[in-house]
Amino acid sequence: PYAFLVGLGRLANSLWAVVLVQICANLLVLALLARLSGVSGAPKRFMTVAIGTALLTTAPWFAGLMMPDAFAGPAILAAGLVLAGWDRLGRAKYLALALVPLAGMVHATHLMILAGLSVIGLILWKFKQVSRLAALSLAAATLAAWLLVPSLHATTQGEFTYNRGGSVFLLAR
Repeated sequence: PYAFLVGLGRLANSLWAVVLVQICANLLVLALLARLSGVSGAPKRFMTVAIGTALLTTAPWFAGLMMPDAFAGPAILAAGLVLAGWDRLGRAKYLALALVPLAGMVHATHLMILAGLSVIGLILWKFKQVSRLAALSLAAATLAAWLLVPSLHATTQGEFTYNRGGSVFLLAR
C-alpha cells in the first residue's frame, strides 16, 4: 500500500509530495497530543512537543525518507491517542482514529504493533482504564487495516496476501 502513496509523488511530479504527507501525519499526531489536555494553551504545547520531537527523536529524519517507516511513530501515537484521549479530544479523536488504518496499512510491522496495542486497549477496557468505545474503535480501525492490505493486493496483484516475504519472515519482524 505504500506504493499508492509514492504514486502521489508521481502525480505531483515530485517525491516531495510524499514527504509532505509524511510530515503532515507527524504534525497531526503532535497537534492532537498537544490538544489532549484542552484547547487553551494548545498552540504553546504544540510548539513545545514539536520542538522536543524534532530535537529528541528520529521523527524528522524518518519523515524525510521515502520509506513506510515514516508512519511508525504516527501509527503508534494515533493508537495511544485513541485510547488515552477518547473522552478529552472531542471530535478531533476521529482524526487520530482515521490515521490508524492509514498509517498501519503501509507496513506489516505497523499492523502487528497496532494489533498489540488493540489487545492492550481491550485489556485496559476490561480493567476500566479506557472507555469501551475507545478500545473497540481502535480494534475496528486496526481490523480495517488488516483487511484492506490483502484486499488491495488482491485488486492490484491478483493475490489475497499480506506479504510475499513468507510467514516466518513476517513473524520474525
